[in-house]
Amino acid sequence: MKSIYLKKLITATCLSTIFSVAALDQAKATLPQVFWTQAWTNPASMSTVEKFSASIGGRYLGGTLKFKGTNGGVTGTSKSDIKILAPNGQIMYRIHPSWVIGLDISTIGAAYENFKSGNLAGTKSTINIVDYSPKISYEITDKLALGIGIDLAQTYNYNINFPTPAGEMRNKAKGFGVGWNTGFLYKIQPTSLFYGSYHSKITHSAKNKSSLPGAPTTHGRMTNLLPNTWQLEFVQIFSKNWLVGLKGRYEQWDIFKNLVITDSAFGNDIVVPIRYKNTWDATIYTRYQFACQWAGLIAGAFYSNPYKHKVNRGVGLPIDSEWAYRAAIQYMPTKQTVIEVAYVGGVSNPKFNNPTTIGKMKIVLNAVDVKLTYKF
Repeated sequence: MKSIYLKKLITATCLSTIFSVAALDQAKATLPQVFWTQAWTNPASMSTVEKFSASIGGRYLGGTLKFKGTNGGVTGTSKSDIKILAPNGQIMYRIHPSWVIGLDISTIGAAYENFKSGNLAGTKSTINIVDYSPKISYEITDKLALGIGIDLAQTYNYNINFPTPAGEMRNKAKGFGVGWNTGFLYKIQPTSLFYGSYHSKITHSAKNKSSLPGAPTTHGRMTNLLPNTWQLEFVQIFSKNWLVGLKGRYEQWDIFKNLVITDSAFGNDIVVPIRYKNTWDATIYTRYQFACQWAGLIAGAFYSNPYKHKVNRGVGLPIDSEWAYRAAIQYMPTKQTVIEVAYVGGVSNPKFNNPTTIGKMKIVLNAVDVKLTYKF
C-alpha cells in the first residue's frame, strides 16, 4: 500500500517543499477567536507523516478590552489588558506502513479579562483549558485515511469574579472532562486533499471555591462546556511552492444554556443565563515557498456571533463576531527542521443592552506564535 505521505509525489532539491508534512501542518495553524483558541486537530491528518514528526511551541496572546457605557448605574469607561500564554506540542510516529500514532497537547480554550478600575472594576474572567489527546490513524487505501482519538481536557485558572453589594465575589475553579474525536483524509487527486473531523462535546463540572470579603469560603461547582464541533477543510496544491486551503467549522454552542455556580458564597446557587446559539467560522490560508529554506504564510478568518440577543451578553467574556488574520515566516535550516514565527491579530466590537449594562466594547487581539518542528 502506498502511503498518503505526499513528499513521495515529487523529487525536489529544496530542503523542504509544501508536499512535506511539516509544511502542510504549519500552514493550517489556528487563528485566535475572541477568548478562545479551539485548536482542534484532525487525527487522520497524521497519515501525511513519513516516519516521525515532533513539534513544540506556543502562542502569547495580548491585547486590550475598552468599554464605554453604563454599568450598574455608573456611566464611564473601563479598560483591561489581555494576557494569555497558550503552549502546545505534537508528536507523531509511523509504527506500520498503514498506521500512525500520536499525541497532541494543545490549549483549546483560553480567556483573560481583568478590569481594575473604571465602572467595570472588580470584573475578572479567566480560563485555560489544555487538551491531552492520544490519536491513531489508519490508511485504508492510498487515497483514504481514517483517525480516532480521545480528548482529556484539563480546566485550570477558571476565575469568574464580579462586584456585589457585599464586595467582590471571587470564584476559582478547576476540573477535568473527557471527549472523543474522529476524522478522515481523502486524496481526491495527488494535489487535492479533503479533510473532515468531529469533536464531541466535553462537560466540565469544575470544583469551585467561592468567597466574599469577611465571609467563609464555600465549596461547590461551576459549569463549563465545550461544544460538539464539525470541521471540513480542502487543500489545493498548485505547485511545489504554493498551496491554498479553505476551512469551515460548525460548533453546537446552544448546549450552553446557563453558567451555574453551586453553593456560592451567598449561600445559594447562582444561575446566569448564557443562551448561546450555534456558530460557524471560515478560514482561508495560503503558503508560498519563495526560497529553498524560506516560506511565507498568510491567513484570514471570520467567526460568527454566538449570542441570540444583546440582552444575554454580559461583560464577562463578551464574545461577538470577529475578524482575525495571521502572517508567518518559516525557516528550514535542515531537511528535518522547520522554525516558524507568526504575528496574529483580531478585532471584535460587542455591544450590550441588558438590565445592568448598556454600552459597547472594542476588543483588539495581538498575538505571537512560535513553533519548532523536527521530522524524519
